[in-house]
Amino acid sequence: MEWFKITHYKGNAIMGQAGNNFSIRNNWVIDSGVYGIFPEFGENGLIENNILSGIEDAAIYVGMSDYIDVRNNQVLTTSRASKSRTAAMCWLKGTSPKTTPVAS
Repeated sequence: MEWFKITHYKGNAIMGQAGNNFSIRNNWVIDSGVYGIFPEFGENGLIENNILSGIEDAAIYVGMSDYIDVRNNQVLTTSRASKSRTAAMCWLKGTSPKTTPVAS
């Protein structure tokens, strides 16, 4: 999934289940529900160069997935930048939480 702009969505903005060899990159997620990007039960994924702001909980939540690279994302005005739960071999690199709000 690339080059989407998702704003004011009440649910999880980008969610995938049981996806393998996936890429989520170059997206904007603004004022979304609980999670901004939420891959679950996946393998060999890439989450890269996304901008997330105003997410209620975690901007990026990797749930029960293996071999996920999370890199070079910008997280603005969100309670938590990223988290993972029972995830194996997930790499977090260059993802930067900031406090500056995104102009809409």
